[in-house]
Amino acid sequence: MSTSPEALDMTQTATYQELLAEFGQATVKLDQICEAYFGMSVEKARARAPHRLPCNAFLGGGPTLEWRVKLIDLAAFIEAKQELAQRKARLKPSLQTSTDLDSGY
Repeated sequence: MSTSPEALDMTQTATYQELLAEFGQATVKLDQICEAYFGMSVEKARARAPHRLPCNAFLGGGPTLEWRVKLIDLAAFIEAKQELAQRKARLKPSLQTSTDLDSGY
């Protein structure tokens, strides 16, 4: 299986590099990331694996199979969420009140 050009580009992002520094390998156990990155319990994440999660999961990890996620996929998910949040922030109308304008802020 070949790696797509988009995946190769993702390895150069700060997000991927930070995840790699944190976890130390190219894949991570689903149990380690599901609450922090997906906002769901371990049980719920395992029940949704492999295809009903924000990132695909796969069974791996040696003789005792466990659900894992590729850091490259997790990095792409994080960056997509950040981009969406930035777009929403740009589209959001200003919520300043006349008091804010009067006070010089």
